[in-house]
Amino acid sequence: MSRNKKQANFNFRYQPSQDSADAALLNYLQDYAVLDTKTLILNAVRAFWLPFAYQESPHYTDEQTRRIGWHCVFTLLNQVERICCVLGLDRSELEVWARGAGVAAGVNISNSKPVPVTKPPKTNGVSASNPSQSNAFAGLNMLSYNHPGEDEDD
Repeated sequence: MSRNKKQANFNFRYQPSQDSADAALLNYLQDYAVLDTKTLILNAVRAFWLPFAYQESPHYTDEQTRRIGWHCVFTLLNQVERICCVLGLDRSELEVWARGAGVAAGVNISNSKPVPVTKPPKTNGVSASNPSQSNAFAGLNMLSYNHPGEDEDD
C-alpha cells in the first residue's frame, strides 16, 4: 500500500488544573502501561461518536454504519458492566435511571425492557466480575482497529 496517502492532522492540548477531575483522569491514563494514552483516548471517543461520523460521511454504507453502531453499543455496554463491577454498583438501578433519562429526553420507553448487560469475559486470567481483581481497562481495546482505507500504522 502506498505510504504517500494524505493524512489529516489533529492536535489537542489540554492543561487542566492539577487538582481537577480531568487531571486525575489524564494522569491515570498516562500511568496505564498496557495501552498508550492516544489509543485509550481514541477508543473512548470512537465508542461514543464514531457511528455519527460514519452516518455523516459519504464514505460508508448504511450497512457499515449499522455494524459500527452495534459494535460501539456493545463496547459501551461492556464499559458500563466494567464500571459496575469495579465500583460495586448495583446494575438493577440502571433500569430506573434509563427510564428517567428517557422521560427527560421525551422518549416513551414505558413498554421497553431493560438493556441486558452481560458479564464481561475473563481477561488475562482475571475475572472482570471481581472488583478486587478487575482492571478498569480490560478489553477496552475493542475499537482499536483500522477502518476501511486506513493504513495499519498510524
